[in-house]
Amino acid sequence: MTSEMSQPAHYTFAEVQQLLGTLTTADIARLLQAYRISGCDARAGMSSNDVLSEVAQAVLTMERAWPRRTETIPYLLMTGRSVISNEEKKYSRTESTDSTRIETGDIALQKPELSADHSMRSPEIQVAKAQKKSTMNEWIDRIRQLFVDDEDAKCFLTQKLAELKKAAILVACNFTDQGYRAVEKRIKDKVRKRFPKGLPWWEIQ
Repeated sequence: MTSEMSQPAHYTFAEVQQLLGTLTTADIARLLQAYRISGCDARAGMSSNDVLSEVAQAVLTMERAWPRRTETIPYLLMTGRSVISNEEKKYSRTESTDSTRIETGDIALQKPELSADHSMRSPEIQVAKAQKKSTMNEWIDRIRQLFVDDEDAKCFLTQKLAELKKAAILVACNFTDQGYRAVEKRIKDKVRKRFPKGLPWWEIQ
């Protein structure tokens, strides 16, 4: 009794790490499905992996304190729903602002200086963006082909290219810290061996 009373009301960082480390692949799949059912995409413009990343970051940075005696899956589900709800509000405001800009677009085009600048630079920018995207997609496909039979590497690459942080990748791919480093090294070694001159647009960091 005395020991329980002396404990802090919330889990420490080390304890949160341990709790997240107990998640199985099935647990993660269940969380992702629950986030999808909660409407993460339609309501907030987020993928289920985006939500999981936000949840992992929130609990690991202690931004969202994790009360003791709260079970892992229910707490992560509740936190995910909160993330979706908060993002939905931002998403709605953004859509509203974009709609207003579209409706008032004709007014902006009446300004000669803005109209001229837009007509001269926009097509060039769009072409450059399209070319860059095409090049990136081509090299992404080449890299993925190197790991068609390596499930851990494919998961790592998918999450890394989605710009998820390490903490979220650990959860999404069910890696230990040692496992994460091993997969990262395996990918770096294979990519560098296959492309000794480097890649034109991307390097694993």
